[in-house]
Amino acid sequence: MMLKAENGKRIKIYADNHYFKLKFGNGVKESIIYMPGKSAEIDVPSGEALSVFPGGAFDDVKTSVLGSAATDGDVFSYRNLALNPADMPGQNEYFPHTYANFVTRNSIRFESRNAVDGFAETGGHYGFPHQAWGGGDRNDLEFNIDFGRNVLIDKLVIYMRADYTKNEEGQEHDTYWKEITVCFSDNTNIILNLKKSGEGQTFSFKPRTVTSLKLKNLVRDLSYPTRGFAALSQIEVWGSDIKFGTAI
Repeated sequence: MMLKAENGKRIKIYADNHYFKLKFGNGVKESIIYMPGKSAEIDVPSGEALSVFPGGAFDDVKTSVLGSAATDGDVFSYRNLALNPADMPGQNEYFPHTYANFVTRNSIRFESRNAVDGFAETGGHYGFPHQAWGGGDRNDLEFNIDFGRNVLIDKLVIYMRADYTKNEEGQEHDTYWKEITVCFSDNTNIILNLKKSGEGQTFSFKPRTVTSLKLKNLVRDLSYPTRGFAALSQIEVWGSDIKFGTAI
């Protein structure tokens, strides 16, 4: 197992198995990433990308980006399988990975990766710690999580952005999705009915084996004075990796 920083600009990971424990920046939660090829390259955030991380997260890459091999106990524990603060747009080497059909202004501050970075500060709408996946006031939004392998899941926790400050016209900045359809890769789906809240809303269901899921048919509540923006601050997907009687 090896984690190598090259000129402070790129991290290269080489592992003996497919799983790796990674802490990607100071002040960021450690997560377990899955690498189909047992290796990955991750660019160290710079410029605007730093705006979705804690201040000073990458001041010294050698001490702020840390990793180690994941044990069987780590991998097969019951945990939030969606967590990946190192996820970045366009990558396909390590999982979980997120993507969406639309991102406001194509800004990192509204990218899908913000919904799985472990930060659920829902009371604002721009930059750390209020980064979220946001697509403005559209009605055709879709959000995807790809786990890269089979996992067994039984619970979702949804944190919607909740910036309810009012403008001069008395409109609240955010609204919320009152209904979301979750489509699983096993060709099943469930409908979530949500309330206006920035707190985590938990939805348990019969365990199912999936490789991915999609949020679609996101129905906004426009029954009160609002500018109509809705966004996903965080999604947690609880479950475990599946053990087939062999070592990882």
